Amino acid sequence: MVTATQGESGNSAGSTSPGGESSAGSAPPSGEALRTGDDAIAAIEMVSSRIDNADGKVGILGAALAILGGTVVTKHGEVEAVFRDPGVRGIAALVFAAAGMVALCVAGVGLYSALKPRTPYHGRNRFSFSYLAVTSLDEVVTAATPNDIRREAWDQAKTLAGIALAKYRGFLLALRAGAAAALLFAVFTITLPS
Repeated sequence: MVTATQGESGNSAGSTSPGGESSAGSAPPSGEALRTGDDAIAAIEMVSSRIDNADGKVGILGAALAILGGTVVTKHGEVEAVFRDPGVRGIAALVFAAAGMVALCVAGVGLYSALKPRTPYHGRNRFSFSYLAVTSLDEVVTAATPNDIRREAWDQAKTLAGIALAKYRGFLLALRAGAAAALLFAVFTITLPS
């Protein structure tokens, strides 16, 4: 049996595990928390922080890719010179440059995939901003059972987890393609005829 002692502020002060050991601070959710959806709300908060983390990483990677793209654009004079007198080395450099541009475009697709807005609407859910935005206040505050609230909270946690996963997949695609683009552009620069 799991029990929790609560102070006036409602914070868990400690718990007793089934084996009788006592722990303070990180008690598992009590029966009341499970009934009211506090466990689901904690999951929503955790997954929301993962989404924020992914957005931050995507922003940093986007800036790095913009710098890489800007650096490549400064090489346009060398590329024009290679077109006038290609030679074997020049053709190899152009192949690396073209492959680098393709990789940079794939990285852009990954960034877009990570940043594109996702506002699924799955019907009534007090925890979803897309539901709250289109619903009257009277409908939002109507009485719901604790089980309804818990189900809505877990539905939102699951929706957010899907959004976080999609963001990290887009980020990973952009990271891999961006690394490939950087490598290809470095080889392009080395291969350019002098």
